[in-house]
Amino acid sequence: MITSNIDVTDGLANGAVGKIVPVETNDEGLVKTIWPEFPDLPQIGKKSRCKAAGYAAEINVSRMAVPIVLRSSNISLNNNKTIFVKRSHVPLVCACDTTIHKSQGSTYSEIVYGYDRRHSQSLLYVVLSRATSIEGRQKIIRHFTIAEDDRHQQLICKRNLNDFH
Repeated sequence: MITSNIDVTDGLANGAVGKIVPVETNDEGLVKTIWPEFPDLPQIGKKSRCKAAGYAAEINVSRMAVPIVLRSSNISLNNNKTIFVKRSHVPLVCACDTTIHKSQGSTYSEIVYGYDRRHSQSLLYVVLSRATSIEGRQKIIRHFTIAEDDRHQQLICKRNLNDFH
């Protein structure tokens, strides 16, 4: 998952989720470029892919991969902004697991959700509405950890998934 806006007009924005294909390193073994793909949303990174197409072909990287390079930023360490530290990083984090709140506004081809009876119906709606297809939502049901309370189990298992559009 991208953690800061790289190029919003190209879809490379905070919260975009992709799959890392290769990681390119320099001679010292340090990360130089990370190449994620965004299979669910191929329009993400289209401009960046076009710019790097020749180089990507040269190093045998998928033509759907988007180059994300190290970024530098200055961070103030005190209130009067007289001491700074320069940070070099790749603005990505692992997103195998994300919160329901962080997922709002995003869509996914598949969702795995562990049911918790303390979750409200509105929170459940947010979870189920993140899936791009009914098939993605049906996989949720198979992955539920059903609460011991029979009333909640019936509420979830008998609920028509089409109610969650």
